[in-house]
Amino acid sequence: MLDPAGCVTSWNKGAECLKGYATGEIIGRHFSCSFTLPDQDTGLPGNALAAARQHGIFEDEGWPPFLGDLGELLGFTKVTRDIH
Repeated sequence: MLDPAGCVTSWNKGAECLKGYATGEIIGRHFSCSFTLPDQDTGLPGNALAAARQHGIFEDEGWPPFLGDLGELLGFTKVTRDIH
């Protein structure tokens, strides 16, 4: 969950596993920190919030890499959510 400014207000174990931030590390931070640097550079986080505000939803698809402590590729992650 994000507040209107895009700061994280709640976080779960699934998000911890996928994004690598513990709840105590991410609460209060802007959600853009969970995006890749190329996505941050293109303005994707801000565009996502703007689209959600305007249209009531934002959807994006991708397979971000899951990296180990030494930067090695461990696989890819995918977020699945319930649409209602």
